[in-house]
Amino acid sequence: MAHADRPRWWWWGLTALIVAWLAVLAVSAVWGVPHIERALKVRSEAALGEISADQVEVSVSQRDVTLAGVLPPGITPSSARDTVAALWGVRTVQLEQLEA
Repeated sequence: MAHADRPRWWWWGLTALIVAWLAVLAVSAVWGVPHIERALKVRSEAALGEISADQVEVSVSQRDVTLAGVLPPGITPSSARDTVAALWGVRTVQLEQLEA
């Protein structure tokens, strides 16, 4: 019966652990997504610049990249898509009004 009289302090520890875990998730959701989007946009623009397609407009939503605009002569939409798709962190690449 000695155990029944002891306070259950472990509940406080478990509650604190859950609150801390939820706080980490909230901070990563607020800070992480915009940071990833900016990094992917910069890296996508740099990769397109290396193949002389720096006129292409790049937009990023989470890890999905959309390319729009006019490609220079000799650059096909599929080569622009493949260049960006090869970057680490890119999930999909959509071609939207991309003209050769």
